[in-house]
Formats: sequence, structure tokens, C-alpha cells
Amino acid sequence: MPWSWLLSRPVRPSWFEALLARQPALAWLALNATTALTYFVLGFAVSRFFSTFGLFPAPIWLPASVALAAAMIGGARVAPGLFLGSCLANAVLFDAPAHVVALISFTNALGPVVGAAILARWAPDGDPFRRLPGLLAFIAGGVVVHGAIVASGGAFAIWWSVPAMPAAEAWSIWQRWWISDAGGALYAAPALLLWLTSPIRLPEAAQDRHEHALVVSIATLVATTLVFASGGIGAGLGTYVPFLLVLPLAWLTLRVSLRTAYSLFTLVLVIATAATVSGGGPFVTSGLARPLTALGAMLVLFSVNLLLIAALVSEQRGASAESRAKSAFLAAVSHELRTPLHGMLGMAEIVRDDAPAGSTARRNAALILESGRHLLNLVDDLLDVAKVEAGAYRLNEGEIDAASLVMGCAVVSEVEARRAGVTLKESVGAEPLRLKGDPRAARHVLLALLSNAIKFTPSGGTVTLSARREADGSVAFAVADTGIGMTEGARARAFDLFWQAKTGDARRAGGVGLGLTIARHFMVLHGGEIVLDSAPGKGTVATARFPAARTIG
Repeated sequence: MPWSWLLSRPVRPSWFEALLARQPALAWLALNATTALTYFVLGFAVSRFFSTFGLFPAPIWLPASVALAAAMIGGARVAPGLFLGSCLANAVLFDAPAHVVALISFTNALGPVVGAAILARWAPDGDPFRRLPGLLAFIAGGVVVHGAIVASGGAFAIWWSVPAMPAAEAWSIWQRWWISDAGGALYAAPALLLWLTSPIRLPEAAQDRHEHALVVSIATLVATTLVFASGGIGAGLGTYVPFLLVLPLAWLTLRVSLRTAYSLFTLVLVIATAATVSGGGPFVTSGLARPLTALGAMLVLFSVNLLLIAALVSEQRGASAESRAKSAFLAAVSHELRTPLHGMLGMAEIVRDDAPAGSTARRNAALILESGRHLLNLVDDLLDVAKVEAGAYRLNEGEIDAASLVMGCAVVSEVEARRAGVTLKESVGAEPLRLKGDPRAARHVLLALLSNAIKFTPSGGTVTLSARREADGSVAFAVADTGIGMTEGARARAFDLFWQAKTGDARRAGGVGLGLTIARHFMVLHGGEIVLDSAPGKGTVATARFPAARTIG
């Protein structure tokens, strides 16, 4: 169906889904009836309030929040309720022909439905406030497009009903209508959605903070009342003071929940709106030509600020939780693999030692030993990754002799270099170099750099391992090769977990992309760094630099 996308429902509250499963006809009837009644009552109350102060039509149309929340729950199936509620509100409040009321009500229903469909397309997980793409889709579809459709229908209906209306006046009506509906959607729609759906609480929000939240909420409402009170302290304050109210709201978003913060924000807006419209508060007493424009700016800034904080923090905490789960999985799997591997290696050693020299059994046992040790090293690397990412790895501090470390790593890597046809050289100055650190971690760093250098260097090339004291007192271990070099993109991703270069030459020695990741983590734990200096076809120099604070002597 070409219009089936309008049936999209980006938000599916559990209570409504349960009712829908048992009594679908009753569920849709109840949702439409509730939407129509709420839209009409709120529209009537808002219009009467603003008209009391000579503002008609209302500069902020709060029923837009109801319309958007209903459309996000029901999609196009709630359009009849939206249309009916709008028709009732417009028929009672405006002395307009039936066709004008019908056209305005049609776009009042179409706008939120289209906005909800856009949100369903770009935030399919059903939670627009936990991820940045969902938040952007909510603002684009639920606020901007929704308001534009409603404003277009309303402005066109008025232009159609008023003969010879100038285009400039019609455009002015469109702008005011769009601001009214977009502002109305931001005013309370997020709070409505957060209350109608399951509670949105950011991870790790402790229960004991709710008492503090209650105190902060009450204090914020009192402060808002004092700032916007006519003839109160608000009369002598500058227009910037109300914007400081974002601080407690941001604190509630971070420490308690977005639902709590946005609900309080809606109450703050009600107080600020009532005071500003009635001629009180700093936006009026400061002499601003358009105090409601300043209130609108406060609405937009506060709303976007709270929603953005919630989305970004939720994304960051979600990524941290995924990382912890991955590390726990790697640790569990690695521990389960070590026990059978040790048994296999022990049996292979017995078979090798008992088999006659030069026999097939001896060669096979030696091959099993070599492969098993390689697999055991991989398991150890996985354990190291899990410990480092979980923050559980602790350096076993000791004294490291740079010359001994270089020579030992060169000896270990010599076999790999010979197999690849690469000449391995080492260079250590005559000056003794000693530093404090974890010998095992430092050894792993150099072996990982050497292994990658050999892997990236074609047969006939050279790899050089050197150690030197820098001018600032730090100790630098450099691995320079004459290999294929690295692109800027490859350098940027070289330390990513499980990442491997796609070049065929770089893959000939195998590996799973753990060595450099662990090496970087080990250097960070030492307070140091690894720097890659490379260009395609010009080789690579990888420098592991320990800070001067770790140098001895």
C-alpha cells in the first residue's frame, strides 16, 4: 500500500499493547476518544487563557503535544480522534465556515501522523530519546515537519476564506502558526510520552537520589515563581537570569531521569508562560519588544538541551555496558579454553619426548605443540584485553633494563623474521637505560610492534629495534621497518580491537588484531604512548615512549 507508512507507530507502550491484544476495537476506540476529548479540552482552556490577555489565536498551541504523543502511539489510526478534537475546538473557538474548519482539522491530524511516521523510520527502536538519531528524528519529524504541515493547512484555509489577502500577510500567518504548533509540541510532548511509556531512567541512577531530586524540584519551582512573579524579584533581574534554571533541570536529567526533568521543565514553562502573558517576569519588565519570543527561545534551548544530554549520556553508558559485557564474555571463554589447552600441550610434550627422533609421530607432536602454544598465546591476549577494558589489569611494577629488553625481544622475534626473509637488527646506546614498569607488559609492547613490522615488511627488507633517551628524559623504543607503509586511515585504525589491514602482504603472518590494541593499553597504563609515523611505500616507525617519570637515573 502506498500510504502504509503512515500507519507506523514509533512508540508502543506495554499497557496499550496488552489492551490491543485483548480488545483491538476497544483499544482504538478508547485511544481516539481520549485523544479527541483531551485535544478539545486543552485547546479550549489554552485559547481562553491567552484570549483573556488579548492574545488570540494562542501563541503556543499546547494541543500539538497531545496530537504528537497520540500519533506516536497510534499512527494514522488515531487520525479520526485528532480530526474530531480539532473540529470541535475550531468550531467552538472560531467563527469560521465548515470547509475552513475541516481543512484546518485535516492538517492538524495529518501533521503529527507524518511526524510520527518519520520518527518510526529513523528511530525504529521505539525510544526517540535514548539515541541521537532518534532525537534528531523527533525534532525533524515531530516538531519541524509536523508544525510545517499544520501551518500550511491553516494559512491556506485562512487565505482561501479571505478574498484578496496579500501574500505577505498569508506568509506571516504561516510563520506564527508554525511557531505556535512547533512550540506546543516541544512544550509537553516529551513529558507525555515519557509518562505514557515505560519509565525512562538513565542507567545507574541510585534510588537514594530521589530525595535530593524532590528537594531540587521544589527549589526550582520556588525559584521560577520568584523570578517570574509580577512585582517580585523578577522585576529587577536581567533577561539572562531565567536561563540559569536549566542547571537544576540538567542535573535531574543526569542524576535521576529524563522523565523527571522534563516534567519539571513543563511546570516551569507553565509558570513562566502565565507570568509573561500577564505582564510579569524579567522578559516583560526588562523592556523587551517581544517578551514571548524570549520565552520561546527559553523553551527551545531548555528542551533541546535536556533531550540532547539524555541522548548522549544514554549512548555513552550503553556503549560502556556493551564493552563490559564483551569483556566479561572474553574472560569467561578464555578461562574455559586454558584448561583443555594445558592438558593438550602436556600430552603433546609426552608424545614428542617418547617418540623416536626423526619419526612422523615426533614431527606431528612438535607441530601440535607449536599450534597449541600459538593458541594459548591468543587466549592470554584475550584475557589481557578483558582485564584492561574492565579496568582490572594491574601493573606488576619492577625495574626494566632497556638493553636486556631489546635483546630479549630481538631473540624471540628472530625466528619469525627468518621465516619472512627479513633482517632483524637491534640498536642500544652505550648509556645504561633503566626504567620502572611492568616487564611483562613492556615485553608484550615491543613483541607486538616487532611482529607487525615483520608482517608488513617484504622479503629482503629490514626491521630495526632501538632504544634511546629523549631530550625530555623519556625513554623511547622504536621499531623501524622498510615495509609497505600505512595509509592515514590504516594508522587511525591500527589500534582498534580485532582490526587488521586488508593488504595481502600484511596478512601473510596471520593474527587476529589483538597485539597492538593490548600494547596501546599497556602503554596508557604506564602513562606513555605509541606513535606511528608512516606513509605508503616508505615503511613505518612505531615508537613506544615511556614518560620521564619512569626513568631511573
